[in-house]
Amino acid sequence: MVRPLLPLPTSNWRAGDGGRQAAVEARLAVSEDGLVVGVGAWGTRVGLIWPADYEARQDADGRVEIVRWDGQVVLREGDWFRCGGASTAPTEQDIAASAVGAFRMEDEPVHTDAK
Repeated sequence: MVRPLLPLPTSNWRAGDGGRQAAVEARLAVSEDGLVVGVGAWGTRVGLIWPADYEARQDADGRVEIVRWDGQVVLREGDWFRCGGASTAPTEQDIAASAVGAFRMEDEPVHTDAK
């Protein structure tokens, strides 16, 4: 059983649009205030602004999973990933209170084995 969707800040960026060259590599996590964040290797949290038409939901075990526009699950809570894009000025709705900034994802996230 899949649970309802969770809040996930998105932009208007879509696959095929141009993207900036900065990158983020992080572990997918959920903050104390219930927002999906990336946690870097040193424990630094960053708010993530996802491409258009991405959604977050909980699976039957309560883990958050990120679903792409076509219904494919691309990441699950605890997965390490890399994505291109750019740092951006955060807004209150975009990031968790515990995050140090925001990253606008302008590429498809790629699962990695980083730890």
